[in-house]
Parts: sequence; C-alpha cells; structure tokens
Amino acid sequence: MNRKTVLLASVVSFSFWLSRALFCQETVVLDTASPWRISGVLKPPVVEEAGVVRPVSIGIAWLDTPSCAVPAGWQSPSYDDSGWLRGSLGSAPYTPMLAHLCLRGRFSVEDPASAGTLVLQIRYHGGVIVFLNGAEIGRFHIRQDASGETLAVSYPKDVFVDSAGLYVSPAGLYMDGRPFAPSEDNKRRLGLWVRSCAVELPPAKVRRGENVIGIEVVRAPYDEIVNTVQVKKAFGCGDFFVPSCHIAGARLVSQGGRGLSAAGTLRAGLSVGNSDVLDDSGGFELPNPAEPLRPVRIVGPANGLFSGKILVGSDEALKGLSAEMSDVKGPAGTIPAGAATIRYGFRLGNDRTAEGMSKKPLPDYPVPAGRGAAGVVVPIWVSVKIPKGAKAGEYGGVLKVSTSGRSVEVPVEV
Repeated sequence: MNRKTVLLASVVSFSFWLSRALFCQETVVLDTASPWRISGVLKPPVVEEAGVVRPVSIGIAWLDTPSCAVPAGWQSPSYDDSGWLRGSLGSAPYTPMLAHLCLRGRFSVEDPASAGTLVLQIRYHGGVIVFLNGAEIGRFHIRQDASGETLAVSYPKDVFVDSAGLYVSPAGLYMDGRPFAPSEDNKRRLGLWVRSCAVELPPAKVRRGENVIGIEVVRAPYDEIVNTVQVKKAFGCGDFFVPSCHIAGARLVSQGGRGLSAAGTLRAGLSVGNSDVLDDSGGFELPNPAEPLRPVRIVGPANGLFSGKILVGSDEALKGLSAEMSDVKGPAGTIPAGAATIRYGFRLGNDRTAEGMSKKPLPDYPVPAGRGAAGVVVPIWVSVKIPKGAKAGEYGGVLKVSTSGRSVEVPVEV
C-alpha cells in the first residue's frame, strides 16, 4: 500500500467518524428549566389499606374539597393554555394534596424527517402518562383501582420502613423523634420515591412546526402505616411530608437531529415572549421560540393597579430598548395610555436570580458574561391603573417594544 493510498484511507476514515459524531450529536430540546405550562388538581391524600384506597380527611373544609378538574382535551396542541401557570418545572406544586399534575411543553421542528431520534426522559413521584400532539404514547407506573380511578402503582413497603421494620418519616425521624442514622439502606429507601422512564417519540406523530408534549403525573396511594394511630401521635397528623405526585425533572433530547428549537437558546434577532407575573425564576427565563406570542391579559376591578409581563430577548446585546403603551379602548370607554406604568428589569451584576427594576431602560443590555449565556433577556412589566369610574368590559390596546431598528407590537387585553 503506497503513501497516497494510506492518506486516502485516513481521510475516508476521519470523514466517516466525523460524520458519525455529527450525526449522533445530542440536542436538548426541552428540559427542567424550560418554560412549561402547568396546571393541577388538589385533593386530600389517599392511603391504601388491605388493598382498598380511601381518602384521608384533613378536617378542614377547604382542604377536604377537591379543586376543579383540568378540562378534557388539555393534551391537544390547539388547547388554550394561556391561563395556566408558565414557568420551569420547579414552579410546579410540591404538596401531598396534589392528585394530578398536567404539564405542556412546546417545541418546533423544521422537517420531521431531519428531527433525529427524539427521546423524552422523565423523573417523578407516582406515575406518568405521556402525550404527543394529543395522542398517548406511553404510561409508566400506572394502574386503575377498584373504583376505576387512575392511580400510580403503590410504592414498596421499604419506602416507609427501615430494614428493621420500623417506620421512618421522610423528614428523617423515627416515631419517637430520634433521627435515623444516614445509612446506605436509608439513603436507598428514601431514593425510591423518585421513579424514572424514557419514551421515544413516534416519528410519524412528530409534525412540521409546533409540537406539544403533554405529561400527566398521577399520585400513588400512601402506605397505611403513614396514617396509623402511632404515627399520628408522633407527628400530630398522618405523615404526608413527601408528595406522591411530583415532577422531579424532564428532558427531551434529539440524537442526530437538526432544525429543532433547542432549550436555552434564543432566535437570531429580537424575540418577544409571554411570561407569568408569578414566575419565580428571577424574571430572566428565556422566551420559548416554539411558543406563539399571546396577548398580555390584565384582569382587575376599577380603581386598582394590575400588571402583566413580557420577555424581550436577543442573541446579541440590546441597544435602544423602549416600550410604549397605547390607549386601551373598549365598548365601555377608554383607559388612557397615561394610566400605564412600564418598568424594565435588569440584572445585578452577573447574578441570574438577583434583579432590579427601573422605569427607564438602560442605554444597552449586554449579553451576561459566562454561564453559557445564550443571549440577553429583559423582563418588562406593564401595570395599568384602572380608573375609578371605569365600566366593566373588554378593553384592548398595544404595547410597542422597540430596539435599534426593530420593533414588535404586543396585544394587551384589560
């Protein structure tokens, strides 16, 4: 074999391994920190005694009354989830009263044939049912009880008792108040609360454009030991400190795909997205490039001050940022633009969670240094003082967001 042949073989081999590496490159499409839409149903916890599942009364009327069910069809891409909480999965409720948790995550695909192998990985308490664009694609740790209610598979006994058969609170105490030894067995036992699954998205159900992942987390019944007389005596109530319905994390990844919206990234140029005024991420979560821009909806009575919020993002520094509110008009009259106050968020240094707020925008918003920043995001709050004599009704206006040479009009409903 001559030198040219060896060189050619080396080039071919390198090209093969390079193409394989590129093909197998993993893209994170959605993850725990991505913006999700979140809703849930609260009910008293349930225990399983001799194979029979029954609710445990808290003894307080409002806690013993179930909250409203999530409407049928919530898994559909066309379902209007604008009224749901928007935030990372860490924003979801963490309570033993949670019976069902419904999550919606959006991602976009330019060409389904080039999307690669899409796998959704989930960590949770209880059980999960997974949907893609309204169709069920998998269920894990799910069963039906005798009454027909959908529940998660019960946890094994050693989640609740140690190797000696003694009950141990998830808070880490024996019934007599002694702390348990941090043995490997106890660590293993407490770790059993978290279950996991992985499901491959059927390629035939992946659409061009917007796709919606639906995750329904379902509670598991507690073991009867948590509600025994001895436990109640030790803790003053049944020991329901760890929720049996909880989302611990989720991650949608593509192997070798391209043309997908990726978690932690921003579109090139100016991006404007919706945000929840109750979001607890510090106000600097990224707009979801797959989520359509919806009107900012502000609801309140006359003579009150109420707010809405948007996110303005860019993959490069923002210069000349400004926002201007129009009059808000409706059949019942007009709320003048002067009744609106606009405030701009800014980071304190490079801290992603500490923020300040100003009625005047900064001259420029640079991309924060380090931490793999995808760009810059500025939250903007618009607060409307509804006049004392304003009549009830639907009012509409526009919030115009501008930067150097670019602008976006965001509908506002009051």
